[in-house]
Amino acid sequence: MWRVAGPDLPASDRGPAVTVQSVASATYDSGLALAQAFGATVLEPSWWPADTEEISYSLNGAPGHMHYSIGSTRADGVPISSSVIYKSSFTTSSWRSN
Repeated sequence: MWRVAGPDLPASDRGPAVTVQSVASATYDSGLALAQAFGATVLEPSWWPADTEEISYSLNGAPGHMHYSIGSTRADGVPISSSVIYKSSFTTSSWRSN
């Protein structure tokens, strides 16, 4: 359970804080170019719906916290995206389509 801090609480007792940081970002023309920049294998979907628009490959982050995404949209504007893969001490992956 998360405690939502109200304005009447002292600053030292407001719970978790959010920090926003600008990071480097780059786009690539292919999964291979993305993998080379990422420095590891990337998981690119082997099947896309027939009405998939242009596929985008992007790499974002800072050393130790780099991640990539591969995505597109369908002809009706519905987004299709692979989940973000983090390059750190653990790796997670999944596929989702809205």
